[in-house]
Amino acid sequence: MFLNDALPMPLEAKYRTGLYALVTFSLNGRAFPPWETWIKHMNHALAPRWPQIEADFRTVLKNLHPDQFGQAL
Repeated sequence: MFLNDALPMPLEAKYRTGLYALVTFSLNGRAFPPWETWIKHMNHALAPRWPQIEADFRTVLKNLHPDQFGQAL
């Protein structure tokens, strides 16, 4: 996570690709995959960061889709 967070790229790019895209899959209204259960509940390093990850994801969606924010989320 440190390496991913330290990458010099916009938050929008981080959350729409790679690791963050994987861990926020269900936040787009999609099915809840088994790996998110592991990440949110059984990964003791990442689970405490989940509220911030989810908040950042929602911010990214609002920045990318300002007209649609709040309708489906």
